[in-house]
Amino acid sequence: MALTKLNSASVIDRLPTGSVLQTVSNTFNGVDTFTNETADLGLSCAIIPKESNSLLMITASLFYAVNSNGTFAVITDSNNNPIQEPPVNGSRARTHFGTHYVSQTNFDYNTYREMHTVFVSHTGTSSQTFKVRVTADANSTFYVNRNKYNGDRIADPSGICTMIIQEIKQ
Repeated sequence: MALTKLNSASVIDRLPTGSVLQTVSNTFNGVDTFTNETADLGLSCAIIPKESNSLLMITASLFYAVNSNGTFAVITDSNNNPIQEPPVNGSRARTHFGTHYVSQTNFDYNTYREMHTVFVSHTGTSSQTFKVRVTADANSTFYVNRNKYNGDRIADPSGICTMIIQEIKQ
């Protein structure tokens, strides 16, 4: 029996619209804190699209805590441009994750598991990197994969952050 090699381009061409062409993922399991800064959280993921006009579905799942309301996070491209940023609405933060408003005493032990999905249309097949950026004002701290105390006890959970990118045929 002869071995037949399929041309991957022809296989992709025959897939119906909405088919997942590939999935890539990354995990950040480090512990970090951010105060009075805007910086990369440490979670990023890169993809080399198989088609030049596919849709990228990017989902980030964060495990975090905050000590006040001046903290949030957004999914960005490699140039720090937010992806699908919410529209301007007064002075409200335009975010994908955070802020959480409760009384100061309730911030002590709270941790959050939040997930957000954005979509990116693109052209070309060059590598693209997406990441999560955190902003914490001077009076706030964003704790990644931990709560405020980060002690060795059951009340202080630890977690991981993940990002998944799926390329979808258009």
